Amino acid sequence: MEGISYDVRVYEIETRKNAQGKTTSYRVVWKVERQRFHESFKTKAQADSFRSELKTAANKAEPFDTATGRPVSWAKTTVTMSW
Repeated sequence: MEGISYDVRVYEIETRKNAQGKTTSYRVVWKVERQRFHESFKTKAQADSFRSELKTAANKAEPFDTATGRPVSWAKTTVTMSW
């Protein structure tokens, strides 16, 4: 299947600061193959939870989508209703 990879690296949480030196957000950074992805969160707990979910998926050897950088199992499934 094309567009998926098992080559995933999850890095430490980056603390983002503004010009005054105050912490404004926390960023989770990860790579799928050679493509870098990131997601920002307001609190460290949110960032840590997201990072933990990524690491869990990688440890379970789930395939990751190379376009979105997220595990394939997280993809939304579309439900079509036929009346």
